[in-house]
Amino acid sequence: MLKSELNLNTFCVRDADGNCDTEATKAKFAAFLAEYSTSVKADNDTIRTHIDEVFDMDGNSVKEALPLGYVVNNVVGKLKLDGSVESFNQAVERVEAFIKGSGLYVSKKGPKGGLSRVKQPAKDETKAA
Repeated sequence: MLKSELNLNTFCVRDADGNCDTEATKAKFAAFLAEYSTSVKADNDTIRTHIDEVFDMDGNSVKEALPLGYVVNNVVGKLKLDGSVESFNQAVERVEAFIKGSGLYVSKKGPKGGLSRVKQPAKDETKAA
């Protein structure tokens, strides 16, 4: 997972006078953004695969909701991390952000609450539409 924080004081490209060269900095940022976007897409694909694996454990398609913490911890456990607390916390944040922002899952509170997959149309149904 690519670190996504920037410090503009150190990221900014400086000219001979030490001032920020906006055109050179924009070009540098465009390259960084392209790399970051590619990394996020790969991370999201990996996270989605691991979430599906958690729901489909033991060859059973889980119909009932699972606790969010259970899903997140299982997914983070499958990711290749460097073992630091920082990378663990960052991975938890990325998995939770993916779950909340992807539109593929719904989280409910209460006795029958937990995380569920949003019903996706069958492949045959999507072709007919």
